[in-house]
Amino acid sequence: MFHEDARPAGCRNCLMPNSKVSEIERDVSRTFPAHQRFKGDPGATGRAELLKVLRALVVAEPSVGYCQGMNFLAATLLIHLGAAQDAFWLLLAILEGYHFHHLFTPGVPLLPLRIFQFAGTVRQCLPRLWRHLKEDGFSLDIFAHQCVLTLFAYSLEPELLGHVYDTFFLLGWKAVFRIGAGLLGTLEEQLLGLGREDISHFLSQCKRHVRLPGSGAGGSCAAAFRELLGFKVSRKSLEELEGAFQIYRLEVLLAQVALP
Repeated sequence: MFHEDARPAGCRNCLMPNSKVSEIERDVSRTFPAHQRFKGDPGATGRAELLKVLRALVVAEPSVGYCQGMNFLAATLLIHLGAAQDAFWLLLAILEGYHFHHLFTPGVPLLPLRIFQFAGTVRQCLPRLWRHLKEDGFSLDIFAHQCVLTLFAYSLEPELLGHVYDTFFLLGWKAVFRIGAGLLGTLEEQLLGLGREDISHFLSQCKRHVRLPGSGAGGSCAAAFRELLGFKVSRKSLEELEGAFQIYRLEVLLAQVALP
């Protein structure tokens, strides 16, 4: 049986501030509200399970706490695993095993690098779209932020997210950048016809615009998901982007230093 006491002994006396509890409850009500599992009043089974998983996670990982995005990670796992206990332990493993906790800890130390790698991958895989975005002065940061923190929960239907997780477990972080480039690739022709403000609105409603072959009624989610894996992303290219990011950060720091 899953309990919120499934946490390190030293943390069992930790209590969450009321403000944090309220924040979790508020986000739970906004998580996949149209999905059958989370429909209904606040006491519905799916919402109660999601609340339980998130509260247990916060107490198990007090140095990380709760941040927006975790609710979608936990909800996706509940949809595809079923049991709250399984969702809790796998979410904990994701945070610890894939350095995901560094996206949520104070200062979000890993997030700027992941956003930089996301944008760099799009620049390499979709140069025409990248030029269009740059010419219109549009930054992919917000879109990349959502994709990275929620593993595409804002952009893809929940049924497809199970394949996102499988690929993430298999390939690690390069799966995120590969899927991100593939997703924008399916939207490229539509995005090329839009200006900055329209692009922002379009991507904020991304889930409505994604049309993958085989994703309709009677189609195969696996076949539809394969459409998002058309680009190759090598570990070497990600390492080069990480090196470029470190140089960029150093240049920013140096620019802030007043020379004598």
